[in-house]
Amino acid sequence: MKKYYPIFISKKGELAAFQHIIHDVKGDICPVFEVISKSINKTSKDRKTEEVTTKYNEAFEKYFITHWSFDGNQIILDFSCFQEIETNIFQINRFINSIIEKGVNVVLAIQHDSNTIYKELVKRFIKEKGCKICIRFTNLEKYGSTHPRLNVEDYMTEYGVNATKVILLIDLGFVTKEDYQEKSSLAYYAITFLPPFNNWADIVVASGSFPVDLSVFKDPGVYYLPRYEWQAWGLLVEEFDFVRYGDFGTKHPAYDEVGHSGTISVRYTIQHDFLVHRGKKTGDHKDGHGQFINHAKAIVASTDYLGKDFSFGDALIEEKSKLPIIKDETATGNPTTWLTISFNHHVTLIHSLL
Repeated sequence: MKKYYPIFISKKGELAAFQHIIHDVKGDICPVFEVISKSINKTSKDRKTEEVTTKYNEAFEKYFITHWSFDGNQIILDFSCFQEIETNIFQINRFINSIIEKGVNVVLAIQHDSNTIYKELVKRFIKEKGCKICIRFTNLEKYGSTHPRLNVEDYMTEYGVNATKVILLIDLGFVTKEDYQEKSSLAYYAITFLPPFNNWADIVVASGSFPVDLSVFKDPGVYYLPRYEWQAWGLLVEEFDFVRYGDFGTKHPAYDEVGHSGTISVRYTIQHDFLVHRGKKTGDHKDGHGQFINHAKAIVASTDYLGKDFSFGDALIEEKSKLPIIKDETATGNPTTWLTISFNHHVTLIHSLL
């Protein structure tokens, strides 16, 4: 069984982060890939006619075949963020089928509001390929304000599976100082009232506490944000030592399709906190993207830095710290580069702590 279930969107920065995780760590984790339509469908624009065309993105398929087909692998695919599933069901079917055929152990996630056509596709993969399913519950309050009872039996009956084929994912969403204990209690009661099935594939509780943006910090500087998702899970494992840990890395749990132009800032996870080096927007600072170099130097010089040999992300931080302060984005890296760095370090760290 896997011991860590990191949840993230299937975008360039996050995919690169998992690509560079060492094999021993990969073997112990089960990433939950929230697949978006832009991953499977590649859009291009003709320069002359400006005509936009969309085609199946074979590179996305090859990513999983190359990096997640090792012995003992397991991934969860969640299409809850995928837009227009019905018009893309052929591409989704092709993608899932192709990576399964190449040795990727795919678990398909379902939720109460999953698309009907997608649900039928999941049933077919269970029947024809023997896939496990991940039943993902969110907003536990709707299952009972103080003692939520999850309708897992209904799901098992509908999909024709028993507990050995089910990963139960209890997603607490965004947790704060004010509510992490309450939400942990809801997860406790949800697990307590589970039907008496034995041999679950796994039971996972996940949450995240990173804010939607860095506007909570008015000025540039170094800030420590408590990791309330770690505290929420810690309360649970005191009672249920079998509960696996999941989180959303160094991003807010809710996916926002719209990109925002933010500050040049770096996120670095330590055991109990997120360390945030907040800068200014490129046009508001004399160093522009060179602020990334300043942040890297500060991290390497701090007692929080775990060293270049700890992870791929940490090695890149040290590499960047040795550069002169320049504005060249190619050298300093861009926000996507630093998302890769922060996610890679985060996953490696959490794995080491579990």
